[in-house]
Amino acid sequence: MAARQQALAKVILQDPAVESLSSFIGVDGTNVTLNSGRMMINLIPKNKRNLDASGVIRRLQKSLAATEGITLYMQPVQDLTIEDKVSRTQYQFTLECADLTNSAFGPAASSIAFPTRLILMM
Repeated sequence: MAARQQALAKVILQDPAVESLSSFIGVDGTNVTLNSGRMMINLIPKNKRNLDASGVIRRLQKSLAATEGITLYMQPVQDLTIEDKVSRTQYQFTLECADLTNSAFGPAASSIAFPTRLILMM
């Protein structure tokens, strides 16, 4: 896995719009299996490149398609992160309430058994 992820990193770092990247492999708070990983790709400032983040992703996808044995799924994110949770999806809605009887869902919500928290994925 490490060699394959390093092969991806080598291709990514050759792109003129990429400044740096961070790479993680294995089980952590987001990855639940040893054969998964994450990469955070930092682009050079927007005024110094000719493509937006989506354009860079499209260009990288063409270059990365030749890398065997591994697939990288990319999505643009904003520099500003309001929540501290990392998610496998682009959008996540999380509802947390200590007392569901007083929540916006009312008494009906208290009749549902929740093993931990109510997490709705969009």
